[in-house]
This record gives sequence, C-alpha cells and structure tokens, in this order.
Amino acid sequence: MDSLKKQLVDFSNKRGNNHFTSYDEYVKYQTCNGLSFEKDSSHWTEGQQCCIEKKFKNVDRNSRILDVCCGDGRGLQKFRELGFNNVTGIEISDDKIKHASLFGYNVFKLDICMGPFDFGEKYDIIYSSHTIEHVLNPEYTIKGLMSLLKDNGAFFMILPYVDYLASLPEEDHRYKIHCGVIPLGLHINDGGNTTINIIKNMGFKILKVEFDQFREPEIHLIITK
Repeated sequence: MDSLKKQLVDFSNKRGNNHFTSYDEYVKYQTCNGLSFEKDSSHWTEGQQCCIEKKFKNVDRNSRILDVCCGDGRGLQKFRELGFNNVTGIEISDDKIKHASLFGYNVFKLDICMGPFDFGEKYDIIYSSHTIEHVLNPEYTIKGLMSLLKDNGAFFMILPYVDYLASLPEEDHRYKIHCGVIPLGLHINDGGNTTINIIKNMGFKILKVEFDQFREPEIHLIITK
C-alpha cells in the first residue's frame, strides 16, 4: 500500500514541480483544501442534474450504475427522481457521504486512486463527472474503474475542458486540486484529440465525444472496453 502511494505521488510530481510531499498531503488537498459541496451552489446542482437527465433519459431504469465520487449526492438525487433502482455511490469525503446517503442508495467510502477494486457484480454504466481530473494517475484509476464494467458496459466520463489554469504551477491551488489535468491532456486546446488519444492508448474504445458546459466548459466521453 505504501509503495503504491509513493508511486502515485512520484508520477504526479513529474508534472514539473514537486507539489506533493506525501500521499497524505494529496488527500488533504482533495478532502479539505478543495472541499466544496454541490448543494451549496445552484449552478453546480442544476448542471449536474440536467446532465444526468439528458444522458440517462433513455437508459433502462434497472441498469446497474456506479456513480464515481458522488459527492454530496445531487446526482444520486436525480437518479432517484428518474426512477433508477440499482445505483451505488462511492466517495472519499465523510462529510459528503453523510449527505449523499440521504437518497436511499448505498454509498461507500473509497479512494479511487487506490485500486484495483471489487464490488462483486459488474456495472452496466459507470458515471463520473468532474472526478478523474482530481486523481494522481488517471490511467491507473481509469483502468481500475473499467475493470468494474460489464463487457458491454459504458463509462460516461465528464471532464473540464480546456483547463489551462490547472497546468500552471503558479496557480498553486488548481494545479494541486486538478492534478490529473496534464496527464489527460485537458489543458491542450485541440478539440479533445490529445485526451482522446491518451485514453485510446490505454486500450479502450471511445464511442462518443461531445462538448458542453453544464457546470463549466466540458468534454463528455463514452468509453467502452
């Protein structure tokens, strides 16, 4: 475990400056320094819920869905309103889990950097909105999450794009909080081609690419095995 934590920190620090002195410092930035709640922002709540309503409008309500880093549950609230029966949330922040658990789904405490994971039965859909840009090694995390998908399943991934500020070490806060931006090429304004090719090079297929701004300018990807 300690070896993996060191590998993840070392990988992230290769971005340029050694901003994280330890894995605990990284977790502190994500759960304390960068802590925010969608429930406190109507813009972020509405953006999250409108996004889910659009993407899941025609999805079978019995689909097994994993909401990755479900936060304080505004997304789970919309899944509940839409009538989905089999949704699981995962989240690292205890404070957010307390709120997310109010919507009747199982919400587990999990650090998505630290896979591999095993939830037993595989999922039809994994939903991740404004999440993967926060992890130390996006490829490691994405591969871990994709292992949870059924063979014909889909990963709905939403990321900030273009995220220039997170690529600048002098923008210390965003650089640390969005430490997955550079490894995913989200700071490069090329129509998403760099990000798309990075994910393809992981061995996955991309079924669909869209651009929208439910919460801020975003790239929306549907990824399959």
